Amino acid sequence: MKRYFILLHFIPILNFAQSKSITNNNDKGTFSILAMYQNGYVFQTNKFLRGSNSEKDTINAFQAAAIKFSKQTNGDNQWEQIYNYPNYGIGIYLADFYNPEEIGTPFSFFGFFNAPFKRWEKSSFNYELGFGATFNWKSFNPLTNKYNIALGAGESFLIDLGINFQYNLTNKIDLITGISLTHFSNGALKKPNYGLNTIAPKISLKYKFYNQIDFNKQEIEKYFPQNEWLITIFGGVKNVIFDSVNIDIIDKYQGVYFPVMGITTAINRQITYKSKIGLGMSLSYNGVINAQVAV
Repeated sequence: MKRYFILLHFIPILNFAQSKSITNNNDKGTFSILAMYQNGYVFQTNKFLRGSNSEKDTINAFQAAAIKFSKQTNGDNQWEQIYNYPNYGIGIYLADFYNPEEIGTPFSFFGFFNAPFKRWEKSSFNYELGFGATFNWKSFNPLTNKYNIALGAGESFLIDLGINFQYNLTNKIDLITGISLTHFSNGALKKPNYGLNTIAPKISLKYKFYNQIDFNKQEIEKYFPQNEWLITIFGGVKNVIFDSVNIDIIDKYQGVYFPVMGITTAINRQITYKSKIGLGMSLSYNGVINAQVAV
């Protein structure tokens, strides 16, 4: 049995204790808007996607579009230079899995962080991380949508990982091409929850409300390794479906919720501005283990 739960973290952030900031007027108005489109593949990770659905056909393709609003950093803060002047922001995402009757037409609100591996005068090769919440799934229902074991709730989380190449067409417009992996899941807050996983190339046009930025370059001080002690407290719930035939089918799949909680601690040695090593331990309680429900 797979076990998932939400982690609520309370972590002191010490990574940039040695970072500095300088004053520059270029950080005002360094905003942009981006339109993205992608068309790609849905991994066949469960029988619903492999053809056990009302259409008796595989669900292996999707298309999606997004609008992103971002802020370009320029090096006013030392961490911006260390991460090669990234941009970050928020976005709205809309996906079509060509089966709205069983999957719905999901949309997401997400945040993202995009930073260069390598930057040139008019282009850059980047990685991007995104995380958000997705709504409007046509979720599993034992009577009206019995095949969709991928999504047990109308809401889920979104995790997106990708790489892209960005080229300055003009001072105001950038062309961006790339590829990304996207995962949708509710973390077993409501079962069944086998999730959806996609991979797709994407193309974007970005309009900048500013002219080309002169990146601030300051001398990066030598990093002196330091230790940190982290304590994390987490808590959540796990949904378990009743394993019995002597119960109404709606109640069976409504299931029951059990608490999951714990504490972790770790001692880390930060060895550069961007990396650290450490050792930790955790103590957790899972209410599902040895639980019994009378029906």
